Amino acid sequence: MLPPLISLAQTHLRHEHIAFMPEPARMRLAAVYTGFGLDHLAGEEPIVLVDESNSAAIAGGIASLFGDGDWDVEHYDGALVTTQRFILGGREASAFFLAGITGARLLGSLVKEVEVSAVDERGVLVTKKHSLEAAEVLVRFLSALAQVPPPHRALAPRASDLVSPTQQDPSGALAAVAQLGPASDPRAVVLLRAIGAMLQRGIGPDPASAADLARRAVLFERNERTGRGMRSGLWLSPLSPEDFEGTCHIELGVPPHRQVDPAGTLVLGFRYDSNLALNALDRAQAAFTGLGSDSPTSTLVDVRIVRLGAVAGFSLRAASGERFTIMPKDADMGFVQAVHKRISYHEARVLLLRVLFGWSASLYDLFRVPADQVNHRIHELLGPTDLTPFATAPPRPEKP
Repeated sequence: MLPPLISLAQTHLRHEHIAFMPEPARMRLAAVYTGFGLDHLAGEEPIVLVDESNSAAIAGGIASLFGDGDWDVEHYDGALVTTQRFILGGREASAFFLAGITGARLLGSLVKEVEVSAVDERGVLVTKKHSLEAAEVLVRFLSALAQVPPPHRALAPRASDLVSPTQQDPSGALAAVAQLGPASDPRAVVLLRAIGAMLQRGIGPDPASAADLARRAVLFERNERTGRGMRSGLWLSPLSPEDFEGTCHIELGVPPHRQVDPAGTLVLGFRYDSNLALNALDRAQAAFTGLGSDSPTSTLVDVRIVRLGAVAGFSLRAASGERFTIMPKDADMGFVQAVHKRISYHEARVLLLRVLFGWSASLYDLFRVPADQVNHRIHELLGPTDLTPFATAPPRPEKP
């Protein structure tokens, strides 16, 4: 017998914009754009993704006519049902725990809205309205879910840990590989196979350290397949806080500002400068209003890093100045999206180097290891292995 959540989803959530097996790229976009990631450490998983990004992109294109259209911003609009929550909206998103939902209703005629009512963790009744083409089926699903007793709505995680070590598989890496599906990132497969092979051959880290590396590889895989995870409002990185800080330095340079606040949060302040070439519309606006120029534009990037067990939790914000634009968040969103993609690229490389060469060397020394040495080490462990995905970097941010 199917759990109520799955049964109701399969019964009601039928629409051209709804996917039960959403593409990883769409899940990653939804997480960054809404600012809500799944709690991978607690085993939260997606059920369905409502993706109406095409409509959001059209609206964003129209909005850019009145502001800065230089950024190639990826737009998302829709909703996400997970094993624990319902996330509604695009840039102004809200998240509701399934157990707190009290009802939903359909508003509007030509443009239909879904209105969700829920009791939050403080016991306060809150509502959220959002227009979507799939509003009618979402209201039917949420209304039916509200009739289920709250304790029976959410789904318990399939496992209490990211990996399950056994005597035959001390790191849990080989079992984790077996559980990966066709949508899994190939880099995670290489990482987990390498960890398992090292233990089988009696080389590399001890079982406990190998299990730690396997957990990081599984967290990386979930970030890539279902969107970057989040806990307590912080994005999840599989790296240690120290390696994550080094990754920020590699990507954004040496921060002019670095401090540890009284709560123990590491705060890094970066300045990203660029010459912003104004397009024809920008020049026309500047000529008409007297605002705007060809002077360099600076984006201030604020990164905050905390330790969440063995891994890093972080926040990432960007704010551009000296810019005439009605909707500056679009440009800064484009910058944040690009930095998130670059961080993921670096995370995979760091994990591969840590798996192969351990924790004794500094991150900077690891990045100086010749590529042929990395290839030789992998070949010894796994035979001929394609490492191209580890070397395929997304574009750097060019125009903040």
